Amino acid sequence: MKRYPYKLYTSEVSAQDVQDIMLENPDITESTAWDWMYEQSADDWQDTLNQLKVITGDFIALADVGTWQGRRDGYSFKGNTDLKTFIESLFNGNYNEFELEVTKTDLVLTAHHHDGTNFIKIRRVVDVRTAFVEDWFKSYFITKHTRRLVKEVCKIYEI
Repeated sequence: MKRYPYKLYTSEVSAQDVQDIMLENPDITESTAWDWMYEQSADDWQDTLNQLKVITGDFIALADVGTWQGRRDGYSFKGNTDLKTFIESLFNGNYNEFELEVTKTDLVLTAHHHDGTNFIKIRRVVDVRTAFVEDWFKSYFITKHTRRLVKEVCKIYEI
């Protein structure tokens, strides 16, 4: 039975993880252990993205963006690409921590930054001609003109 949300990746590195590394390797410093954990986390992120590269098409990210002036809606569209490239295009390098997870309905990227948190739903666009319509954030429009990626992602991860 599938359990949702299912985390595909989290960038969070805990102090407990670092302590465990130091117990396993008593000759390394705490700083080295943190560096190793962050490097391992970056490798895990690339592994996660590489598995998603097989999903191709036209994608849209529907975002609930947290800013210092409050929350805003936003979107990003990229046609004729793979999911790895699309997700990478959503990063501007300013996220402190982030998670990629599968919910019952969507592939969701949650990105924390200095102004707040962005919640980003990633979906496949059915008809590219509808990609830049102002009604994107109305639920009937999302349902009609996009498709969920949950089944495709779950198949890759055998969830």
